[in-house]
Amino acid sequence: MRGSFYVINNVLTIIVFYLLFSSGEALASAPKNSCIKRLIATKIVNNDGPPAYFAKLNGRKVVGFFDPRAMSTFVWANNGYSLDEYNKASVVGISGISRDAYYTNIPSLDIGNWHIKEVNSVIISEKIDRPHGNPPAILVVGGEIMNGKSMMISQGDSAFFLFDYEGSNCPDEGNLLSSKSVYLKLYGDAEHPENKNMIETKINGKKVYFSINTSEYSTVMTGESFERVFGKDKLHIIHKNSEMVGENSYSGYSYTVNLISMSGLEIKNVPVHVFWGATYNVIGSDILNKFDLIINKDKGSMWLYPRKNNDDLHRPYHLVWWPTQLRVGETHVQE
Repeated sequence: MRGSFYVINNVLTIIVFYLLFSSGEALASAPKNSCIKRLIATKIVNNDGPPAYFAKLNGRKVVGFFDPRAMSTFVWANNGYSLDEYNKASVVGISGISRDAYYTNIPSLDIGNWHIKEVNSVIISEKIDRPHGNPPAILVVGGEIMNGKSMMISQGDSAFFLFDYEGSNCPDEGNLLSSKSVYLKLYGDAEHPENKNMIETKINGKKVYFSINTSEYSTVMTGESFERVFGKDKLHIIHKNSEMVGENSYSGYSYTVNLISMSGLEIKNVPVHVFWGATYNVIGSDILNKFDLIINKDKGSMWLYPRKNNDDLHRPYHLVWWPTQLRVGETHVQE
């Protein structure tokens, strides 16, 4: 992997660095375990939607997301960020449509207490507005930056943690959340079996595989999956709408699924967006924000622990983006 990483090796010293976070507040707690190595921490700054953080891209403040599905790190603009564009590429997301992009190298990226140099990335040329004067949401971190690391989202602590989990006689990683956390196996898809980010669910008694995406707003079903699970006769009773998918508008439907079951967890009354242009199903932050979670893609493992009440979350920023589930839905560079 290219790049030099400056991280904290001793988790007991992490509290000292919390004062560096943009809100000026220390995180309530960090996971502590002798198997946790090279812990990286940053605050979640928004109250709703996909959990986001502040980062510095070449010294300029931006809003970023972590995306466990993304096989690259993406930047949605280049104006003022001094990024060199080289070798034209095509990126593909949930819409299945390729879009023009360019490879680039980010000289400097700061996320929490993590300083990274020379980050391989992809630039997508798209105008990004500054919502309510906040820094632009233009960064999605995935790919080699996240490879080999576990990602933990602690809703109560309003924090992301990235770390290596290694050593002998390590307890189950899910115990970092709770001894009662629920384990889910992660699967790859046929095109990218190594990119393990999908879970098995049951809806209406049928198996449905969903990609886990912490950078998406909404839960999405493909039209084909919806017809297989509910039948075509349901189409006349659901609300037709139109949503932007990247740069394309697709006809879609809104539908409330009574129950989604996943490894013993039951999620009731789930609003889903149904699109015939989508190429895979997505579980977004509308469901994931109900849980503390750990994702370890290399091990094909995920753990969830339900939060009793999300109404007690008080974060300093209200960041608003156009709530399409797919504006940050690009996943990989097309070969």
